[in-house]
Formats: sequence, structure tokens, C-alpha cells
Amino acid sequence: MKLKLFKKYFFTTSVIIVISLTFMMLILSFVLNNYIAENKYKTLTKACVEIVEHIEDYAKYNKQIDIKNFYNLIITVSDVSESDIFIADSNAKVLICSCNDYRENKSCMHSSAVISKDIVEDKSRFGDNKSAFLSTLGIYKKPHYVAVENLMSESNQVYGTVFSTSP
Repeated sequence: MKLKLFKKYFFTTSVIIVISLTFMMLILSFVLNNYIAENKYKTLTKACVEIVEHIEDYAKYNKQIDIKNFYNLIITVSDVSESDIFIADSNAKVLICSCNDYRENKSCMHSSAVISKDIVEDKSRFGDNKSAFLSTLGIYKKPHYVAVENLMSESNQVYGTVFSTSP
């Protein structure tokens, strides 16, 4: 009798512990995934902002951009943020990219792409975080984390866009 009662309580206690641990792991994984995604968005957005500020500084002082140094800046920011950074013109055609293929061949999957104008013009449809979202951009097979910052003229006209992406 005692052994049967012990088995019953042991089994019940074991089931409760396993269910509790499973539930705690689900909560932990949800919180961790949200933290990682938020961190990724912040990093990508900061990378875009850094490039935009650099371009705006050149424009502010009417300086000619030294392409070699500017490209090195893009590569450095890309390496630090562990992302691909590319710049598109006002027609959303990619002009320059920081990915390894572009570094070696001056051509890559980004450089031959034309990004959807919807993404460039209407970032508000991507929720609260207006400059970072999850998308394929029409380039990737799987969704990537994407941050977007527009290059604006003094008359608030978009003349280019900086993208930062990471899987």
C-alpha cells in the first residue's frame, strides 16, 4: 500500500515539475527571442543612422565624398554591426554594398536589386518600430532583420536610402 501511494505521489510530483519547467522554458525563450530581436533592430538602426549622419556631414559642409574612405566606413560599420549595409538611390536601385561579394567582385545580389518603393516611401506600415522590420526586401529567400533610413535633402525630399540587413 505504501509503495503504491509513493509511486502515485512521485509520478504526480514529477509531472508537475516537468510541466512547470516546460512552461518556464517557453516563457524564457519568448523573452529571450524578443530581447535578441530588439537588440538586432537597435544595432541595425544605429548602423544606418551612422552612415546617414556621415553623408549629411559631407553635404552640410559641401564637401566631395571620398569614395574610398566612405566605402571603408561602410565596411567598418557593417563589420561592427555584423550586417550588410547598402545604399539605394531615389529610384530604390542599389548603388553600393558592404557585403563580401561586392567587396571582391563589385557586384552582388544587392547591387542588381531594385528595392520596392513601398518600403522606401511607407515605413509606417511596419508597426511601432518605423525604421526596422522583418522582410525579404525582394532580395532574400528568407526574411531578414532590416533597418531603413532615408537620405533627405534640405527640402525634405528623399534622394537615397540606407539599408542595413542581418539574418
